[in-house]
Amino acid sequence: MPNIRPFCMPKWGIEMTQGTLAEWMIKEGDAFKRGQTLCLIETDKITNEVDADYDAVAKRVIIPSGGDPHAVGVLLAVFADADTSDSDVEAFIANFKPADTQVAAKAGVSAAPSPTSAPKSVPVKVETNRPISPEALKLAEEVGLDLSDVEGTGKNGRITYQDV
Repeated sequence: MPNIRPFCMPKWGIEMTQGTLAEWMIKEGDAFKRGQTLCLIETDKITNEVDADYDAVAKRVIIPSGGDPHAVGVLLAVFADADTSDSDVEAFIANFKPADTQVAAKAGVSAAPSPTSAPKSVPVKVETNRPISPEALKLAEEVGLDLSDVEGTGKNGRITYQDV
């Protein structure tokens, strides 16, 4: 299975609901290394550099720089290994479902359609001694996700909300 990762609009503060992709520092097809600056994202308060957490290739840039603000969690680009096929990337994009951060809903943007007839899942206690953010653990418990196959993209391999 190819190693394909989403790159979504980050959330840097409790009040952040959206950001503007000010400038890409890489182009579609560019390989990048861990620590390299990928883009600049502007919020109401700051412009911040986003650095790569891992080595990969920018397989697809979904949101170009400039333009309108986008809700936290919106898919900005797709990163993968160099040998990942375009058809695998297309399938990933077609099946991508952004995390329900509740931020998109508050910003007036639908992160994902939620069927009203869908049954509510019962939270399952997830036991792990891997580094994981509290919100990611809460989400994993809500959806009953086995974390053994989840690769953490945060600092020192920490599992983030977007990873879940």
